[in-house]
Amino acid sequence: MHQDTTTRSHPTAVSTTTPFRLAILECDTPLPVTQARYESYGGVFRALLRAGVNALSVHDEENLELDISTWDVVHEPEKYPDPETVDGVLMTGSRFSAYDNDAWILTLVSFVKRVISLNSPSSTSSATIDGAKTRAKVKIIGVCFGHQIVGRALGLPVERNSLGWEVSVSRVDLSDVGRRVFRKDNLNIQQMHRDIVIDPSHGGSSLSAHDLSMANLGSSPLCSLQGIYAPAQGLLTIQGHPEFNEGIMQEILETRHRAEIIDDKTFENAMRRVGKEHDGVAVAVAFLRFLFGREI
Repeated sequence: MHQDTTTRSHPTAVSTTTPFRLAILECDTPLPVTQARYESYGGVFRALLRAGVNALSVHDEENLELDISTWDVVHEPEKYPDPETVDGVLMTGSRFSAYDNDAWILTLVSFVKRVISLNSPSSTSSATIDGAKTRAKVKIIGVCFGHQIVGRALGLPVERNSLGWEVSVSRVDLSDVGRRVFRKDNLNIQQMHRDIVIDPSHGGSSLSAHDLSMANLGSSPLCSLQGIYAPAQGLLTIQGHPEFNEGIMQEILETRHRAEIIDDKTFENAMRRVGKEHDGVAVAVAFLRFLFGREI
């Protein structure tokens, strides 16, 4: 477990809150070039969140301070943060599949279920997206594999995508809720997945006609469920990779192409888009608004 602090300063700011204690659950190890620069995926997310902090409105008079710890849940699955000592958890992406039954994956799913149960009062089922407050004890952010782990913990099917890989900078068409969360009409975001969470509403704005407290944030031609927002349960997930920059994505693409995991056509198409402008920082800002209880 590693710990550090990320702070936003403002010339006239007066800190009115204690630091937000965020535990990053590292679900994989970066490839060598990325690891040399960032040490771990926790380091990649620290860089993203730092950029998000810097991008927030200069009119915000309040300091935003994150007290970040990192947890290697793959190699040290016996070590997890105590939900009583953190305010939020963020699960990273992974080369593994969220539907597999490796011991560490089952432990992770059980942990997420436990946190969701702590966040879910009996009245949650009657809440709606518009009426729900983010009153969760421990907020959960899931990215790619982390998004899929949340889906599995919620009982949604997680499967290999019959349409194949979604990779490199790709457009996500946002739902009404997604536009509100990210304050954009659509997202361009790095993608690296061929597993998906199945949306039982087939891409509609509500994941289930019987659960109006949970919304699908958007869709693409290759994936109809690009994120989950459930404020009453303290959940915000995204299928894409806001933390990936061109260098990180290029290293993954080249490595997987050499290993024949990604075919020539997919690789060549992805490399044409890998350096396109993307909205990773806008997603980081949405993460921070969610964590700090700002209006969404």
